[in-house]
Amino acid sequence: MPLPRKKKRLTAKDLQREATRARLLDAARRLFEAHGYNAVSTTEIAREAGVTHGLIHAHFHAKAGLLFELIAESNAAQTDAAWNAARAERSLEARIAAILRVFAEADASDPELLGVMEGYFWQWPEALEQRNREQRVAGLAPLHWALQQGVSKGELRADLDLDRTVKALFAIYTMTLRAAVFDDAAPAACADEATAQALLLIDGARPR
Repeated sequence: MPLPRKKKRLTAKDLQREATRARLLDAARRLFEAHGYNAVSTTEIAREAGVTHGLIHAHFHAKAGLLFELIAESNAAQTDAAWNAARAERSLEARIAAILRVFAEADASDPELLGVMEGYFWQWPEALEQRNREQRVAGLAPLHWALQQGVSKGELRADLDLDRTVKALFAIYTMTLRAAVFDDAAPAACADEATAQALLLIDGARPR
C-alpha cells in the first residue's frame, strides 16, 4: 500500500509571501470600505500594509487584482445563499428568480466595484481567468440544479443542453447588471429584469 503523499513544507519565504498577501488584502479591504475603490491608490494600499508599492503588482497584477481576491472571498457565501434560496422554492420559475435575486443583491450592491470588475475581466492574466472559470462553475451550480430538476419533472425538454442554457442565463444576468452601473438601478430591479428575460428563454425550452 503506497504511503500517503506528504504535504509540501512551507519555507520561510513561502510564509513571508503569504503574510505579505494577507497584509495587502487587509489594507485594501479597509481602505476600499473607508474611501471607495477609485479614491484609493496602490501607493496608499502599500503604505497601509507596510510594504513596497511593487509588491502589489508582484502578487496581484494590479489594484483590480486585489479587488478580485476580496470578491472571491465572498463568493462561497453567495453560492451557499443561492443554494438555500433555490431549495426553498418548488417551481422552476421561482427557483430561477430566487437565484438571480441572490446574485443581484451581492453583485449590484456596489455599482462602482461592479463596473471595475466588469472592465478588468477583459484584461486580467490567464491564470486569473482560469480561477474565475472554476469559480463560475461552482457559483452557477444552483442554476444547473434548478434546470436539471425542471427536466426531471417534465417542465423542460429532456434533450435540453443544460450547460449551454446555464451560460445563456448567466449572459442575460450579466447584461442586466449594466443598469446598476449606468442607470443607478437597484439590485432588486436588476434581478426582476434578469428574471423576466430568463423566463423568456425558459419558455422556449418547454416540451412541445
